[in-house]
Amino acid sequence: MRATKPLNRRGEEENWLPDKLASLQQRLKPIYNGIVASLRTCLQADQASLDEMSGGL
Repeated sequence: MRATKPLNRRGEEENWLPDKLASLQQRLKPIYNGIVASLRTCLQADQASLDEMSGGL
């Protein structure tokens, strides 16, 4: 018995994986960008406070 791929309504093999991945990527991108932006802000604030503590050496 051979494994079959999912069929769509027309009985054609459905290529659903790329669609699912594209959808997932679209949903995760804003979350990822938000995390990166937060990290950048934190790192910049830490660097600024380190500069103040070191007296701008």
